[in-house]
Amino acid sequence: MKKFLMITYLISIFTVFLSLTSNATLIGTYTDESSFVSAVSPTNVESFENTGLDGVNIDGMILSDFTLGEPGSVSPLGRVLNYTAYSNLLDGDQVVHALFAEGDYFTVEFNTPVNAFGFSYEFYHSDDWYPPSDIYQFGLSIGIESQIVTTSTALGAYFYGFVTDTPFNSLQVTQISSDDFEPFWDKFQYRNTNTATPVPEPATMLLFGTGLVGLIGARFRKKKK
Repeated sequence: MKKFLMITYLISIFTVFLSLTSNATLIGTYTDESSFVSAVSPTNVESFENTGLDGVNIDGMILSDFTLGEPGSVSPLGRVLNYTAYSNLLDGDQVVHALFAEGDYFTVEFNTPVNAFGFSYEFYHSDDWYPPSDIYQFGLSIGIESQIVTTSTALGAYFYGFVTDTPFNSLQVTQISSDDFEPFWDKFQYRNTNTATPVPEPATMLLFGTGLVGLIGARFRKKKK
C-alpha cells in the first residue's frame, strides 16, 4: 500500500510540474526573415496597407486577426504612418510608428492562438536627424516569458521572429532604450495553431496522469486478490 501511495504521489507531482511548465516558452528566434518564413510556413501577414489606416492611432486598432493596443504609454500614442516620404526599405507604404520613450509599449491581442510571430522594423534617418545611439533595445513579453532584443540602428531594415512551444494569445513589445529612436514596425507575420502541430495542454496532461494512477491502482488491487 505504501508503495502504491508513493508512486501515486510521484505521478501527481510530475503531472503538476508539466502543467506549470506549459506556458509559452521561446524555442527558436530568428533575425533573418527568410529563415523564419521557411521554418514556420505557412504564415499570415499584416502589412498595414489599408489606406484607411493612415494617420490612425493604433490603440484599439482592430485588424483581421488581431487587435493592437497601446495602454499607458508615457509619450504620444503610436499611429499608422505613410512611410514613403521617409524610406522604402520596409514592406509596402505604411508602417506602425510607435514607441518613442523608455517604458512605452504596444500589445498584440490575437483572435485565435498563435505559436510563431515576427516583424520587420527600421529607424528613421535623415540629413538632419539620426538615432541617438548605435544600439537600440526592446523587450518582448509573452505571458511569463520575456526577452530583451538588442539591435543596430544603422540605416537598413531589420527583422525579429520567434517560435514558442505552446500557443499564446497576446504579446507585448516595450522600449527599453531611454531616448527617442523613431522606430517603425511593419509586416507582422504569425502562424495560427490550426496550421501547426498540436502540443498537449495542462488538462490533457492531468487526464493522462490521472489515468496512470487508475491503472496502477487496478494492478495493485488485482495482486492483492
